[in-house]
Amino acid sequence: MYATFGRKSALLRELVETSISSADRAVPLEGRDYVRRIRAATTAREKLSAYADAVAGIRQRHAPVFLALRDAAAMADARARLLLDS
Repeated sequence: MYATFGRKSALLRELVETSISSADRAVPLEGRDYVRRIRAATTAREKLSAYADAVAGIRQRHAPVFLALRDAAAMADARARLLLDS
C-alpha cells in the first residue's frame, strides 16, 4: 500500500478526492461531472440547483471517509494514552 500511495496522509487525501470526484479515482476539478453541469447551466437557478445537488452528493460520499478518520484518530489517541500510562 505504501508503494502505491506513500504515507497515510496521501492515502487519506486520495480517499477524500475520490469521494468528491464521484468516480473510482480522483478526478481534477475541471473533469468532474458536477463542475461540467454547473458550467453548462444557463441560469442562476440552474447553477445553484446543480451546486446544491453536488454538495449533497459529496457530503453523502464524505461521511464514511470522515467517520473512519474520526474512529482511527480515537484509536490512535487511545494507543497513545496506553503508552503514556505504562
